[in-house]
Amino acid sequence: MKIGYNQVCINPTFSCLPVGFLTQAEPLNKIRGDLYARCLRMVDDGREVILITFDSLGISQDVQERMEESLRQAVGEDALIIFSCSHTHYAPSLCNALGFIEENTPYLESLDIKLLNLVRNCRMSEDAQLTVSYQVRNFTGVGRCRLSQGSDQFVLAGVLSFFKEGLRIGNFLIYNCHPTISAEDADYLSSDYPGAALDILKQRYPKEFFLFLQGPCGDVSTRFTRQAKNYDEVIRLANEIVSAWEKMMKLTPRMQPLKLDWNDQTLPIHKGLKTFDINQMDTASLSEKEIRELHTGAKMVEQYRGMLAMLPNEVRFTRVSLGPFRLIFNPFELFSGYMQNLDPKKDVLVCYSQGYLGYLSCPDNQEISYETMIEICSNDDKKAVAELIRSC
Repeated sequence: MKIGYNQVCINPTFSCLPVGFLTQAEPLNKIRGDLYARCLRMVDDGREVILITFDSLGISQDVQERMEESLRQAVGEDALIIFSCSHTHYAPSLCNALGFIEENTPYLESLDIKLLNLVRNCRMSEDAQLTVSYQVRNFTGVGRCRLSQGSDQFVLAGVLSFFKEGLRIGNFLIYNCHPTISAEDADYLSSDYPGAALDILKQRYPKEFFLFLQGPCGDVSTRFTRQAKNYDEVIRLANEIVSAWEKMMKLTPRMQPLKLDWNDQTLPIHKGLKTFDINQMDTASLSEKEIRELHTGAKMVEQYRGMLAMLPNEVRFTRVSLGPFRLIFNPFELFSGYMQNLDPKKDVLVCYSQGYLGYLSCPDNQEISYETMIEICSNDDKKAVAELIRSC
């Protein structure tokens, strides 16, 4: 197997409107926490996987297809290309969604040559037998379930490490918590806690590569752990997750042979929106913030109606096996409960990948929240997603 890594700063060189919060209405040019695109290329027996991660809001399917087409001219038609995002709310848009979010075309155009060079200039290793290990633990020091009746059972931090001749050469860092520590009206773009954490680890381990993979965080946030909403708090919580990852990195690894395999599947979805009357809801157990979010969600749902045709009719799931460990890339903001369909000691759900399609609560969910109000898939779709996750 050959393996190669590269990264490139993708800070915009002009003022850009950040996306993710409706309250953000003015373009910004200040950056606190550089934005990066990172690339890992793996070639095994002539088959190649190219994983590109972004510090940016999820890339919608139509934008991803255009970016893939451009890259394929450089890397060939046979490579599997995966795009995955940390879903920071403080970055330019790479997404088209329901007429509210539109791609930042000048920013996207500025990425074209950067992405080509990112992939072309990956420093590929010589052929070698590589091994991998995976450590995972429940960790609520940064994120907790954001819903009043939710569970922290599947708030998980993980480290998937790569080894060459017994020496660790790189890591996938996994966590499932929304990167929304800064204020909604922050006057800067930022990669939030994932970018800050990677900066810390890169300084401590300069000979290793690091990529962040966002887990199923649809119901997980820093709401109950953050002490402020500013960049100092971003750094504090970044150090918290770094401490958790480092403890796992220092454990004696159970190294497994790295054999690369993958499977790509599509799943049709039946788009629709629910109807809610907030005045008829029992909100006694909800916080004031959750109640405000319900009213925001209700307004958004009404504006969404008639726009669902803008979204794709099917979604893409990509399973990549690294020896005994599986990464399942999908475009949703899944609720953490979807992990009950997998073995958390071996399997990782990686969200905001292969497109972007918003929240997806667990099948038969009865709790009403902002997240469940604005999801666009039916309960049958949720059951199909859970079954696909189990079987892929």
